[in-house]
Amino acid sequence: MKGILITSDKCEPCQEMKKEFADLLASGEIEEKNLEKDGDEVAVLMQKYQANLPSLLIISNSGELILSI
Repeated sequence: MKGILITSDKCEPCQEMKKEFADLLASGEIEEKNLEKDGDEVAVLMQKYQANLPSLLIISNSGELILSI
């Protein structure tokens, strides 16, 4: 299972979510994918899991979406 936080530098709610999950990001328990830095990968994730900005995705080892916040 893995957690992915999808963010954008230009999105104020994204910055707030980053603050809320700062400890998990720092520990590596969740990974940040940023639209400006990881554009193609973020586009694929957003389309596959019907996610918006910001989103926290919890994905099973088999790639199935468990939770989207």
